[in-house]
Amino acid sequence: MTVGVPSARTCGSCSLCCKLLFVTELGKPENVWCPHASPQGTGCGIYPTRPEGCRGFICNWLVDPTLDDAWRPQRSNIILSPSLGGKGLRVSVDPDHADVWRDEPFYPRIKEWSRATPAGQGYVAVFTGLKCFIVFPEEDLEVCLILPGSAVRAGYLWQANARQPIAQIRSADGRIAEFRGAVYPVGSTQLPSY
Repeated sequence: MTVGVPSARTCGSCSLCCKLLFVTELGKPENVWCPHASPQGTGCGIYPTRPEGCRGFICNWLVDPTLDDAWRPQRSNIILSPSLGGKGLRVSVDPDHADVWRDEPFYPRIKEWSRATPAGQGYVAVFTGLKCFIVFPEEDLEVCLILPGSAVRAGYLWQANARQPIAQIRSADGRIAEFRGAVYPVGSTQLPSY
């Protein structure tokens, strides 16, 4: 994803981020419309005084020229953005269209991003309502919800000529939840381990 590239794109009538993302300063949870937003496309009722969490957010569709109009959030029902820790890609999906991320052209591209992300150095996470997945090339590993203040570590456990996707979610209070996928045989090509 290319972040920070000047773009002629604008939000226009799209306000999907006002539904899908949490806004700490407003106490607004994910997946509910902000009380200040107008889903009919007339914008934010507090735009001049909106909090920093809103002011600083830029979805990847606005800045990544490789994302065509199919990825426009208002059309795709998907918002792409860097993860909070900056090590991953966050794919936020409107829960009213929870499975759209598995459709063309989205799923092949999401898998491509997963293959291009070095194990142990980053991750692709899909948020869809109350479900969250860490996307590996081999499988989409369902994990617990990744809440603000959590840290994510994703990679592989190696067993002879096999590897197993693994993800750990460290919550803000220090508890760790671990999730493991299936075991997949691999050739002689070694990838970074967990």
